[in-house]
Amino acid sequence: MRYVRGSVAISEIADLPLLLEVRNARYISQRQLAALLGYDATDLARKRLAWRVDRLVSASYLQLFEQRIQSQKVFSIARKGLQYLEARGHQLISMTSTMEKYLDPSQLMHCLELTSIRLTFQRNGVLLSWNGDVEVSSENMETGGEYAKDYDAIASFRSADKTLRFGIEYERTTKAHARYQGLRQLLSQETTLDGVLYFVRGPERLFAIASELEGAHPHLFFCAAENFALRGMNTAFLQHLAHPALSLTEALGLENVQSRSPQGQLPFRAHH
Repeated sequence: MRYVRGSVAISEIADLPLLLEVRNARYISQRQLAALLGYDATDLARKRLAWRVDRLVSASYLQLFEQRIQSQKVFSIARKGLQYLEARGHQLISMTSTMEKYLDPSQLMHCLELTSIRLTFQRNGVLLSWNGDVEVSSENMETGGEYAKDYDAIASFRSADKTLRFGIEYERTTKAHARYQGLRQLLSQETTLDGVLYFVRGPERLFAIASELEGAHPHLFFCAAENFALRGMNTAFLQHLAHPALSLTEALGLENVQSRSPQGQLPFRAHH
């Protein structure tokens, strides 16, 4: 097969998953891509990813952000990349190639830090799946509102022989009181998911936000994102300010993976 000069052959085995990860994250660093796609084991593997990504940028399937963030290149999906994914059956209602604007650079740090939370779950070996906000909002649009809100992500965890599905929220800046009242009402209406994990940037803000939202859902847990990055599943998660904090392992019943309780029960409802 001959290709038009300057074109690039797209591999459905290697390039397609890469394009999907970039689209679904909105913005993602090269180091994060390497970890998600399994290119971080050796220096040679990282160089192969760098070659593949640079090739997709040159062919206008990906966009390179104009600044490096913490010395890392940052990428987003380009319109041509969206068109390729759509042609392969990977359409999303929430992000299409026909939209005049489908990315917001003001959300760049939020996206990178949210992916860092995802990678902490992945490194701890508990994550079964992760759907980013573009996937969640698309699913809500298709179903007429399966979830109470468009979460930043929905994560699935394995606990014994159960699958737990949790909404993931990440907050970088404090909202007005009225916004929290609206959010409280939405979270109280969540019936599809097993619970919500609410990550907050800055430990000093954790208690203020928890006081606004605690009790909105029976299984709503709060955590400082920086602590989670350091301690993983052993990080203290708050459920109620008046109660002792729990590790996420305890809160989700993940200790049952290694040692089941006599009844073999999770502490709350779970999906099979």
